[in-house]
Amino acid sequence: MAGVNTITKDLGSSSFAKDNGGIIGPSQLTRFAEDQAAATTQFNSTGTFNAGQATNTANILLVAAGGGGGGGADNNRQGGGGGGGGVLFNSANTNSPSNSAVAVPQDAVPVTVGAGGNGTPSSGVNSAGSNGGNSVVIASGTTYTAFGGGGGGGGSNAPPQNGGSGGGGASTGPGASPNAPGQGNTGGDRSGGNTCPSGGSGSGGGGGAGSDGLTGGNGSQPGRGGNGGNGSPYNVGNYSATVAGGGGGGTVKGNTAGGSAGPGGAGAGGTDADGSNGSDNTGGGGGGAGSSCHPRGNSPNRGGGNGGSGKVVIHEAAVPGVTFIAPGMWNQKDVFDRIEAGRWKSTSG
Repeated sequence: MAGVNTITKDLGSSSFAKDNGGIIGPSQLTRFAEDQAAATTQFNSTGTFNAGQATNTANILLVAAGGGGGGGADNNRQGGGGGGGGVLFNSANTNSPSNSAVAVPQDAVPVTVGAGGNGTPSSGVNSAGSNGGNSVVIASGTTYTAFGGGGGGGGSNAPPQNGGSGGGGASTGPGASPNAPGQGNTGGDRSGGNTCPSGGSGSGGGGGAGSDGLTGGNGSQPGRGGNGGNGSPYNVGNYSATVAGGGGGGTVKGNTAGGSAGPGGAGAGGTDADGSNGSDNTGGGGGGAGSSCHPRGNSPNRGGGNGGSGKVVIHEAAVPGVTFIAPGMWNQKDVFDRIEAGRWKSTSG
């Protein structure tokens, strides 16, 4: 029978009999431990993981949610890009470990998937974007926590936030650092002057899992927002994606485009417009809002983009069925123990 290991033994031989409650009988066919196929379980929201009967280890990828982009207003006040969510892979503290699969129990494993951070609303442009939610797995006594991306700086006086990757800087200056080194990178700084539009300052892009966010400004367009940091690519079982890119920084009106979204589900920065949202279940940061050059009070406020929600992927490798030489006589206690453990199947044939 395909996928099943079989053994045949003459249980009727008196040479195998013992005086401790043994079972003897005619020849019979005994089946034990069917092969377990590989399986990849993806969580787009909070849930519970139950391992296969033969699973002892698994590959685990945790992607936290991205941070929200900062808001923008008139008079050269743009928002920074939200940081990408922190990423862990087969480790409690880094996204690029040297070790392979980690231990998982037969008990139910709780899985938490972080919600995306809110971008700064247009009604509150002097606030930073919100941090993304953490993604968490607790397995075999170890807690794996990927930290949500930091919110981008906003308006005139709101600094960016630390997170899995840090948010991009706005009017107050530098980008934020990751709060858990090994999970992400630093957000880009704001740079440039205060003269619109050619000398306007561009806000920084959010950090990504693969690289830092870029500083605002790029030579001929000093008022353009910095690009978001790159995300990181992963192949886990049948799941393949680039995740946790940084949101693009907001740009002052008069430049051709906002800061580009970092590859990995992030949102782009706006040009005198709202920042774009990160994509669901990628951990991408939200884009920072752009601004106009008009004096204060003469142009509408702009909102930052929301960060993308997180994701958890758990892959179990295939496990071949167990093959062993059965004794000719089975002790009754051995039979009972295997039945209780779900490790005994037999048919006559």
